[in-house]
Amino acid sequence: MTQQAARVFVTGLSGSGKTTGAWNLYLKNAPRVLIVDQIGEWNGRVYETVNTLGELFTAINSARKQKRWVISYSNMDNRLHDLVRWLLPLPNVDRSPVLAMGGIVLLLDEVDLIAPTGGAPEVIRNLYRRSRHVRLSLVSVTQRPANVLREVSAQSTQVLAYRLTEPRDLDYLADLMRWDGQQVGQFVRWTRRHQHGAVWRDLVSGSTLWIPDHGKPQREPDERRSLPTAPRIPQGQSPLLPGRETPAVSGSPVVSSDHSTRGTAANDSSGESIAPNQPVAHGPKETKS
Repeated sequence: MTQQAARVFVTGLSGSGKTTGAWNLYLKNAPRVLIVDQIGEWNGRVYETVNTLGELFTAINSARKQKRWVISYSNMDNRLHDLVRWLLPLPNVDRSPVLAMGGIVLLLDEVDLIAPTGGAPEVIRNLYRRSRHVRLSLVSVTQRPANVLREVSAQSTQVLAYRLTEPRDLDYLADLMRWDGQQVGQFVRWTRRHQHGAVWRDLVSGSTLWIPDHGKPQREPDERRSLPTAPRIPQGQSPLLPGRETPAVSGSPVVSSDHSTRGTAANDSSGESIAPNQPVAHGPKETKS
């Protein structure tokens, strides 16, 4: 079954667990993952790290027959915008290599450097507006949400928030999560008590889960009961993108002038069970007691 592309916003202080959380919940079993990592945060987690766009094409072609690949691109050649144009060739989106591959998960680390509040070029704005048309899932990660262009989070359908302390960041999160002052206070107390805990929220349905340092997610921050354990899905399968062999990449883009978050059992939006540490395309579904 074809899965709709996801758009996820992940935030939290350095060392809060957001990198591991993004990996466990969204990337770990996705068949094709491309990470834009300009500071080396993902070194050691990926299959291969490349510095230039040419090296990236070579790496993807070499991995095309593998069932799964995870490649990190450092953008050392400053060609991120060319990469985006190649992934999302507007207006001819049917020519996107992402469609030919069967979908890709693109993680943009330190997204505040890519789309700052001062404004972002149209090519980056189009990425957030049109990525779903080519089955390109986006996971945007930042330590400082207040420094991120509002359109990035506005186009996201899920939020995974770890500890934040700056008032501007908490105000940004409150607006994004549609929280009042009492709920912001609950978040601050929760992440203070659980140093590597988080809050997950589906912005479409309003479903919220509070993720502790250890154990299962909770519907309320002080609720003692947690969600029931779900049966595992077959090893290697990902609800984010169906596994397919990746064809060879041809052509080139236009050249322009830790601490871990424990795995949690949950349900996706379709009602199908997802095991701990599986990527959640549509997020865990709140269950009724």
